[in-house]
Amino acid sequence: MIGILKKNAGFYLMYGIFLLIMSVVMWYSAMDRLRTPIAVINSFFMFFIVVIPALSAEALEEKHRGYPFLRTLPLKLETVIRAKMALPIISVGVVVVFNIVFFQFFESTPSVLADCVKIILLNASIVIMLAGTVFLLMYRYDVRMLMMFLVFAGVFFNLLGLIAVRTSGIGNIFEWPEMIVAGKPVWIFILLIPASLGVYHLAFRRALRLKEERLFD
Repeated sequence: MIGILKKNAGFYLMYGIFLLIMSVVMWYSAMDRLRTPIAVINSFFMFFIVVIPALSAEALEEKHRGYPFLRTLPLKLETVIRAKMALPIISVGVVVVFNIVFFQFFESTPSVLADCVKIILLNASIVIMLAGTVFLLMYRYDVRMLMMFLVFAGVFFNLLGLIAVRTSGIGNIFEWPEMIVAGKPVWIFILLIPASLGVYHLAFRRALRLKEERLFD
């Protein structure tokens, strides 16, 4: 399993570093105070840091027929899928910590900072469940078409986000998470993480079955 993790980790490092640097440059050029839309839009970065490397690694496996080769090794398919689906969880953890540290560099009030942390935790649980859905779609349908769709969607939402924080009115569409988290204790959003991991585990079991069906049918 460690070998599979190392093999695929390069994709996550490459995309993760690029997108995190992009988020830092974007926000420092646009704002000097911490606002909750930053946490909302940074969650889009979190999603694509998790999803694009998974799709890229899978596309490469299909191109070079990696799964038939792995079947010749004394390695269970379950171990391979488990390693591949572990990396998104690790990435989410890294991005959550990065954002919480990143927020400290902005001028803010304690309440705004607390709301931003709660938004990141809320969206982390959502991203975990969405990542499980992506694996299900990836193992059920063509990975290249799914990749193209998500890349175009990512470009659209990030451009929309940049416009939103610069334009009054449009930014309101990114303020609904603040209404969800306002006044609620942070432990509620911490508890969402293990709940989302439970859903992710169910997605893992189903993804494993789908991959077995595609390989052995």
